[in-house]
Amino acid sequence: MTNDRPHPPARRAAAAALIGLSAVALAAAVFAPAGPAPAAAAAAAAQEPQQAPPPSQEPQAGEGKPQQDTAKPKPPRNPYYSRTDTTPLNVSEAEWKRVLPPDVYYIARLKGTEPPGSGKYDTFDGKGTYYCAPCGNKLFRSDAKFATTCGWPSFFQTVRPGAVLYQEDRSHNMIRVEVLCGRCKGHLGHVFNDGPPPTGRRYCMNSLVLDFEPDKPSAPANAKEGAAAEAPEAPASVAL
Repeated sequence: MTNDRPHPPARRAAAAALIGLSAVALAAAVFAPAGPAPAAAAAAAAQEPQQAPPPSQEPQAGEGKPQQDTAKPKPPRNPYYSRTDTTPLNVSEAEWKRVLPPDVYYIARLKGTEPPGSGKYDTFDGKGTYYCAPCGNKLFRSDAKFATTCGWPSFFQTVRPGAVLYQEDRSHNMIRVEVLCGRCKGHLGHVFNDGPPPTGRRYCMNSLVLDFEPDKPSAPANAKEGAAAEAPEAPASVAL
């Protein structure tokens, strides 16, 4: 009887050959280059719809957003203020109230008085010229200012005749001489007969209704305008 099955060694050799071929094929599949796969992926990505960028967000506080201006509003510009125009003004009280700061309006138009010792010019000794704060009219020179204990800036002479006006004041159960600006007729203070020579007068003024402009450094030291160069001015209608 003939045995047709392969000899065991032959079967083992065939099996080994098959295993070797399978390993070679597997390695080729794993390590083979990808070929056109990247190009295909890029093409596919190009065909995908692009996503829109997210909408811009409002900047947070401190990141460039303009901050709301919380500063105190400035009073309207005063069109009647001039340091060169001496023409008398005829302005309504409503208009003065609109263009003047409240504290200046209270003194100049309502004949108020600042508390003694509170004014910025009470003990001030700068060299220069004092003007009416509401209208810019020139009133006093610093060389006519003198030290007092009354609590208000005091001068013994105005800068020129007509710079101020006078009227009798019987308020507060007293008889005094009120001093008004010669241009806007705003209340400035009062004048008394207890000042130093050469006039013997004390113009007792409110700092709030005075503007001060310092002398320029280039001006000659011996150049004096006002007090030393002009004669004392007498009140127009009220005896001191």
